[in-house]
Amino acid sequence: MTQEKIAEVDSSLCLAEAEKEKLPHLYAHDCKWYTWSRKIFESTEKIILVCGANQTSKSSAGIRKNIHWATDRKLWKTLWPDQYKSKPYPKLLFWYLYPDFTTVDMELETKWKKYLPQEDFKNHPYWGWDYDPGLRMIKCCNGNIIRFLTYGQKSSRQQSGTVHMVTIDEEMNPKRYGELAARLTATDGYFLKIYCPLERFSLWRDAFECIGTPKEKFKGALKIQVSLRDCLEFDDGTPGTQTEEKIKKRETYYQSEDERKARVDGQYGRVENPIFSFFSREKHLRPFPKNSNGKTYRGVPPGYSVITAVDLGSGGEHNHPAAYLFLAVSGDGSKVRVVYCRRLDYEEIGQETTDGDVYEYYRKDRDRILGSNFPIS
Repeated sequence: MTQEKIAEVDSSLCLAEAEKEKLPHLYAHDCKWYTWSRKIFESTEKIILVCGANQTSKSSAGIRKNIHWATDRKLWKTLWPDQYKSKPYPKLLFWYLYPDFTTVDMELETKWKKYLPQEDFKNHPYWGWDYDPGLRMIKCCNGNIIRFLTYGQKSSRQQSGTVHMVTIDEEMNPKRYGELAARLTATDGYFLKIYCPLERFSLWRDAFECIGTPKEKFKGALKIQVSLRDCLEFDDGTPGTQTEEKIKKRETYYQSEDERKARVDGQYGRVENPIFSFFSREKHLRPFPKNSNGKTYRGVPPGYSVITAVDLGSGGEHNHPAAYLFLAVSGDGSKVRVVYCRRLDYEEIGQETTDGDVYEYYRKDRDRILGSNFPIS
């Protein structure tokens, strides 16, 4: 982009005041700032750790920050001064990591598209963007990229690339941190981690639980701990999304005090007797075996029981659809195989599904896959 074009774009920004609704990452009327969320958004600390309760909009603050830094040209010389000492200026690369690609796709639809520039600003030379579903990346009109990755991917997939900012959503195995931090070295980049403290990873736990002691990790980082009670009021004084009544009701949902502390207070507690401390595709997933003919065998192995689960859905074209699955479980409970799963999308069925409809689809698939006399839990 030429200097003349940049000047033209900059001069056009004076119109943004009348078109703020097109820049929801900055001016979303339905997502005001809390004191703590504004601190996340505005901070320029190199490392920011946010440990918080569920459903506080902490992830939204991280999403809005990434969009802001990737699109606002005025910030770049301050954030990456060494990169902008001389031309040619770099194209910025942001990595945003989720547990898996299913979560990536869901978060993109429910959160990212809500905050990305809208309408004609989507194609604006300053704010504009496009999404590449094949590569799962947001490509800004200014040349910058926000790339979605998962911390379930093999390490080799994350060992190339110079990155300017890394954001981690939820609790990542600390073994991956070193690889990601190395990608930020050349750019003197930024690391943001936002999560609910449910796991026992000592690196993240010690960052918050050992402040002021020799065991403290990430000394000097900005550390923000968020409770549901930090969401009673927005920073403009208007009521927040939580009330004491809602919070007290939520507190009755959890089976242990440790889980309540994590999900309500945003504090560490030891979740009792977890079967898996975390999910890893490399550790916990295996390919289907092959039979004597070399063909993949997806059936129920001998000696396994079958457990089924059904979600009846909310009904209607725009609500979440019904779904069901069949799981084969080994006798000692240590192995699980997904035998079959199906989601009754409105587009596929062509009608709203009643509870009776769901049962009929389920019964037909059960009899087809397992036989009508197969014992099911």
